[in-house]
Amino acid sequence: MNSENQILNDVAIFEEIENSEILNVKGSLQKLYEVWRIFGIDSDQKSRRAKAVWIHIQNLLKDILEEETNFCNETKERIENYMIKIQEISAALSLTPNDIIEDSLIKKEEVLRQELDSLSKLKHKRIKAYRDLKSIELQYCRILNMQEHQLPPNTGIPSENDICELQQHVDMLKEEKERRHKKFCSAKKELTTIWETTEMMPETSLEKEILREKENFSLSNETFKALEEMITKAQKKKAELEAQKKLLMNKLTTLWQRLKVDDIKRVEFLSKHVDFRVSTIKSIQHEIERCEKIKKENLKMFINSLRQELLQLWSTCHVAETIQQEFKLYSISDMTDEVLEAHETEVEKWKNYHEDVKHILEKIKKRQELWELMIVFENKAADPNRFKNRKGNLLQEEKDRKKLQKDLPALENNIFQDIETYEAENGCPFLYYGEDYKVFVTKQWAERINQKENEKMERHRQHLLQLGNVTATPGKRPHPTTPKSAPSKLLKSSAGVSLFRTPAPQSSRMVPSTVGKSMSKVTKLFCRSQNVIQKKNHKLILRERNQSKASPNGTTYTDFASELNRTARSNLRSSVLSTRKPGGTRISMNKSRNKRKSAAKPLRRSMRNISGTTPNLTPARGKLGLPFLI
Repeated sequence: MNSENQILNDVAIFEEIENSEILNVKGSLQKLYEVWRIFGIDSDQKSRRAKAVWIHIQNLLKDILEEETNFCNETKERIENYMIKIQEISAALSLTPNDIIEDSLIKKEEVLRQELDSLSKLKHKRIKAYRDLKSIELQYCRILNMQEHQLPPNTGIPSENDICELQQHVDMLKEEKERRHKKFCSAKKELTTIWETTEMMPETSLEKEILREKENFSLSNETFKALEEMITKAQKKKAELEAQKKLLMNKLTTLWQRLKVDDIKRVEFLSKHVDFRVSTIKSIQHEIERCEKIKKENLKMFINSLRQELLQLWSTCHVAETIQQEFKLYSISDMTDEVLEAHETEVEKWKNYHEDVKHILEKIKKRQELWELMIVFENKAADPNRFKNRKGNLLQEEKDRKKLQKDLPALENNIFQDIETYEAENGCPFLYYGEDYKVFVTKQWAERINQKENEKMERHRQHLLQLGNVTATPGKRPHPTTPKSAPSKLLKSSAGVSLFRTPAPQSSRMVPSTVGKSMSKVTKLFCRSQNVIQKKNHKLILRERNQSKASPNGTTYTDFASELNRTARSNLRSSVLSTRKPGGTRISMNKSRNKRKSAAKPLRRSMRNISGTTPNLTPARGKLGLPFLI
């Protein structure tokens, strides 16, 4: 209805305009006709002129119609182009175009033009945002040496999602740059600190760039790898300077000691050379050169000092005399630079050796202390007076003894392991006074066992001699003596005198040793040799005992007994012989002889048990096969 009304209104307007303009045209034509009449032209000319006027009017209307028609067609084309562009940009921007409902071409064109302008502005805005982010991303990627963010294929204009992803990538690159920059600053500070403390200068172009730190300096993984290598190199150089300074200071300290430099001068020099700078190293070298010059002027004093130091090192390292004698220049009388250098080289060699085996020597010293303590405990065990003053000393002694029984074998095994490790690492044997330390320990244990057996045999021999003397002279009581060991069994002689016998050592008191099964033959050999020695000693004791039956004056036992029965010697009666009467009547000789015969058998059995048997030793076996006895 509205459109129809609009059309009717338009028709009425056009008709009104036409009627009004037609009247104007007619009026104009009437005036034209009047002009032609005044001109006096004829009717044919008036007709031709009138036709020309109407042709011109028709042509004008035709041109106007054509022009308006062309304008309408162009407007339609522009609308089509707008719609096509809007569709393309909307598709590129991932948007849905708006629906435009307009009957008027002019309004539709205007709306489409505005829509296209709006989409174009959005397009340019996205492109600009993407380009800005891309520029920042390229800068970060160039610094970090990382890959760029790529748009999906066949995409002309970035979408909102593309811009969001690019923004996230830029944020990640920014965080990575900050993290790497902190790491770079820390590494640079460490490197520059080393350079400053050692007075080293950057050599390569990369080191110089790091020191200057230009803008947008590359923080790639390759840069950090090179930076780590530079730090490692600088640390190594610093460690070399520290080691060089340590060696130089050791050398300088040795020179100071030999030159007897005052302690005040030493402290003053050291206070000025506490760092590891190159200038400090050079200053120490100049001081060494100065001391070396003074040293050459005092060769004799230095060589004697070196010989004393070398002798102390040999003693500390337990070097055999044969090895010491290999250094021929030790006893030479010439005092030259070559002799001094040879002594310095020898001292340095044994210093290095002492440094390598210092832990072993300390353990050997500790083992020797335990060994001496073990001998002290054994001597205490053989002293009978140890039972008189108790007061808890025996309990403490027993605790110390048990601890020693545990520590000594463990320490020996530990020493052997350290020696094996040293020999494997250095490819040379560890010698203790020219022999293998294991052999030394084996010999020491063997000698200790042999010494203990000899001491025990000597005690048995003295005891048997004492028994023999008492049996041969029943008329006299032996002087009371302090036994050397605790009594275990009571023996009686034929004269009724109480005697003591040292008990055989029990296996429960044996201490485990570090000796091994490979040396069990050594123990058997010692036991076999001791049995032979005991048999020989037993024969010797019996021979001495038989000889002791004769009196010192050459008389027989019968003469001695008759001498006792004399009335004149009644006041000299021995207390060993018992009496029943107060007057002191003596037991007859026959009765005393019978008692001696009856007591002779157990006495001989007792003597046989004492001298003819080997103590039942059941020692624990260790690494070298020798028993550990305390």
